[in-house]
Amino acid sequence: MVERFDDSQKDPRLEKNQFKQERNSGRRPGTPVSEAMLWQLRVGPDKKEKGVVDPEGNFVPLNRGERFVINKGEGTDYEAVALGQGGERRVLKQMTAEIKAQTAEKEKAALAKVRQELGIPEKLESKDAVYAEKYWEGFIARGKKPELIEKLKQVAREVILNAAQSEEKIVGVFLGKEGLDEDTKGHISAYRVIAQEMGYEIGQFKVNKSSGTATGMIRKL
Repeated sequence: MVERFDDSQKDPRLEKNQFKQERNSGRRPGTPVSEAMLWQLRVGPDKKEKGVVDPEGNFVPLNRGERFVINKGEGTDYEAVALGQGGERRVLKQMTAEIKAQTAEKEKAALAKVRQELGIPEKLESKDAVYAEKYWEGFIARGKKPELIEKLKQVAREVILNAAQSEEKIVGVFLGKEGLDEDTKGHISAYRVIAQEMGYEIGQFKVNKSSGTATGMIRKL
């Protein structure tokens, strides 16, 4: 049987201690708290410790006779431990600067792999912003009004959003008369810049001469 614990079963001792740490920490209200302070103790109707909720929101049950302890180290380093009646230690989580660095490297490597698979550049190159700016300036040079440019940008936002919500996750633009010309490059860059503003990334565009289009994969940042 799975035991369920609601907010009414939080241990007030832990919350009071957290409030005390918060008040005496010297931090301004609203600033980020240490991860160690995000652990929440849960007690049952008998007032005995039943488990804890970790910073990710997962419930971790405690064994019979165990009690929950946070051992704080330097800075934001800490160790979450379940202590047994005989002094046994069960480490629930250990966070040190070294572990943080290793985790960050793993996440960075995983993200780089996904970017490579989707053909997404490591970061948006400055030439995209330059090409996009020239693309929009071209409309002004041809006597188009700023209102038209804003309408075109809104159309681009809708195209990007529709592509992001589709199963194919593909954004496409039509090629110019000469194929992948400067105007088409500007069009592609404009889409990339707008996509990034919306929280998306568009990978490298692939040219399809038979259909007269250039397409790229889109993903959420």
